Amino acid sequence: MEMFRLMSEHDHEQLVFCHEPSANYRGIIAIHDTTLGPALGGTRVWTYRSEAEAGDIYDTLLRVFEIAKREKIPTCRAADRLGEKRIEAVRKLKRTWL
Repeated sequence: MEMFRLMSEHDHEQLVFCHEPSANYRGIIAIHDTTLGPALGGTRVWTYRSEAEAGDIYDTLLRVFEIAKREKIPTCRAADRLGEKRIEAVRKLKRTWL
């Protein structure tokens, strides 16, 4: 399966897909390494209006995995880096249009 191959390539221990219908919740939890036991990490929350809108989650996961591997950092930091890039892109747009 593609997802298992990607996890292996990017040294991830677990990728958990969650679904709670009563709360209309779906989530993905990426766990890099628990060798040293549980740890505190970052949590990112993003609300999508539809499943179709959330379709880019696979590409986003790939980008986070790639950043983590390239920079040899945990995925929580890689997700932060990706978020920072997106924030900077929005700032540039605001400067252009305001």
